[in-house]
Amino acid sequence: MTVQLSIKDTCLKTIGHRRTLDRPTSLEKEIYDAALSIYREFWNEQVPVRMLTVTAMNLLPAEAEYEEQVSFFGSSCEDREKQRRLEQAMDKMRAKYGKGTL
Repeated sequence: MTVQLSIKDTCLKTIGHRRTLDRPTSLEKEIYDAALSIYREFWNEQVPVRMLTVTAMNLLPAEAEYEEQVSFFGSSCEDREKQRRLEQAMDKMRAKYGKGTL
């Protein structure tokens, strides 16, 4: 999966950069982290932003299976599963009580 960030300043100058993630994801936090990393690397924070667009590309179907390498030093699979459950719970709350809930 690839995350693309496009930013336009008040003079209508646009820049765009992409970053390919190590593995496919449906986690909003991982997409956000990639976009924030691109922003911090390539944008001068002193320049006002007129428009900011985050695009996810090279998506896979939800049922697609992929191999993930297990780490001896961390529990990334467990952490990703916790994050997935948290995001699902947040989505349910937003659906029931509205987008401004969280």
